[in-house]
Amino acid sequence: MKKLHLPVSYDGLLGPTVGRLLGHFLQNDGTYPAWVRRLPTMLTLSRLAIVPLAGILFWSIHVESTLWPPILMIAIALLFATDAFDGTVARMAGATSDRGAMLDPLIDKIASLAILICWLTLSHEFIWGSFIVLAFFATLRIALDITLASIAKMEKQLDLHPKAQPWGKRKVHADLLAFTLGLVSVYLAAIGAGGALVLSWSAVGILSLAMVLAMLSIQEHMDNLFSYYRD
Repeated sequence: MKKLHLPVSYDGLLGPTVGRLLGHFLQNDGTYPAWVRRLPTMLTLSRLAIVPLAGILFWSIHVESTLWPPILMIAIALLFATDAFDGTVARMAGATSDRGAMLDPLIDKIASLAILICWLTLSHEFIWGSFIVLAFFATLRIALDITLASIAKMEKQLDLHPKAQPWGKRKVHADLLAFTLGLVSVYLAAIGAGGALVLSWSAVGILSLAMVLAMLSIQEHMDNLFSYYRD
């Protein structure tokens, strides 16, 4: 098996780990099979399944099912986790594209919005104490996503290539933790178990951290635009 030389831009242990896995499929000519090059897009598109799963989760918690919510929450968490791999696999397999760069954040926003709506609606029914604060943060979160998408579109029109910055991925990781805790909290409230309110407020706190990270990401992109106009 050929030794892979990993670019320094790969995050932490993720790049070397993925590199070792993909190294088993590296062909003699130094390229990867077609299915490996298509894998990042398939991972990205798989997160669209979160939208119907969120709807089913809402229904299952609403009818106070005890079986399906844990299974659905695990499935949603696993699908969200694919966001940590698709970009790394694409760069390593030489499969980066403008389409992938557009699809990744777009699908992330669609999936996140579906989970936010599910969480918000269930909180209104089962955990009223945190609903008002969550509604405010959810509205602000959507506004930040729209702002970030607008700035990214401007950068693309100006043919700018912003330097890699960690805030975006860290925001996604914070989102995943917040969504997981939030959904678990409404499930516990629905079945009358303890700890729901503590988990709910913890999730809201982590969601607020994700918004701070989103603001830092926006600042990085704005600095990139200001540098362009100053030059």
